[in-house]
Amino acid sequence: MTKQYIFLKKPTKYRDTMIKILEIIGFILIGGTVYAYLGMIGSEFRWPVFFGCAGGALAIIIYRKKIRQKEDKI
Repeated sequence: MTKQYIFLKKPTKYRDTMIKILEIIGFILIGGTVYAYLGMIGSEFRWPVFFGCAGGALAIIIYRKKIRQKEDKI
């Protein structure tokens, strides 16, 4: 086992805090996606904001999935 994965063995305060922060950022990005789709009708920034927020939310989902897979291997 390498040193970089030792922190994944047991839940720590830092890891729990990071998960909560990622959840809050994810909710904000989902809210931005919904607002861009429904609230910005007719704006030229509608699609860049929509795809930016959707891409950010997807990146968080993929990151958390990879972290869970690393935890399962240990």
